[in-house]
Amino acid sequence: ELLFRGEGRSLRSFLEARGFRVESGLKYGCEYRLYESIPHASFLLNRETKPRAKDIVARVRIAHSVRKTYVQVAKVEGEFLGYSFQWIR
Repeated sequence: ELLFRGEGRSLRSFLEARGFRVESGLKYGCEYRLYESIPHASFLLNRETKPRAKDIVARVRIAHSVRKTYVQVAKVEGEFLGYSFQWIR
């Protein structure tokens, strides 16, 4: 599912301009944790130009285990596209 779309100078500033609080995601093996208005991160985010399917699956499973949604970001023609993935049992 497409979570967000738009242009920005950097991914971090793009996300902050949309109201997310952005923190390091190193603890979870991703680039960023995204916070909305709640005290816990809602999303784990990663950006790669050519992610492998098995890497996305592994990150979605990690996100699911800590009650978060995984977001994979691509930059296409200068526009950030954020796709959300959730684990389905």
